Amino acid sequence: MLRGYVRLFFFAAGLLFGIQLPAFVIQYAQRIDAHYLEVKQNFAGFQRTADRHFGGDVAAMIRHHEQSGDVVFIEGGENIREIWQRLQHFTAERAAMEAPLHWQLWHVVSEGDKDIIQETRNAYNYTVPLDLDAIIYGLIAGLLLALIYDLLVTLFRFAFFPHSKRV
Repeated sequence: MLRGYVRLFFFAAGLLFGIQLPAFVIQYAQRIDAHYLEVKQNFAGFQRTADRHFGGDVAAMIRHHEQSGDVVFIEGGENIREIWQRLQHFTAERAAMEAPLHWQLWHVVSEGDKDIIQETRNAYNYTVPLDLDAIIYGLIAGLLLALIYDLLVTLFRFAFFPHSKRV
């Protein structure tokens, strides 16, 4: 009987964890959008300069800065490059967040921006959304944890009590 309660506990823990996955992905995507908008606004002046003097070619503008003999101008080019690369990074992250939820989750887990993941974790608001995605992910996680528990119990029995009868 205790084993059944423990299995139920693992299922419930997995269910609650799985329900959080879609909400975490949504909050991650919202942070990506916020950072993207901030960087885009910060870069807008540089883009206007590139449009006016370099036909919109930001790379040419950065090369122009780097080839200057003025140290301050060279360092300014490095700063422009950093902001431009950050804008490109967040543009790619936003594109990844337009995929179906399971691909978004995979992206966050495998390739997500580590700083934004940590930022999302630190400010995460636990929710209990009852939309279809949350219910599906919750049930899958609950079943997986219950199955892992059963597998561990079976392996433990088999390893330490190989000749005992199962009830």
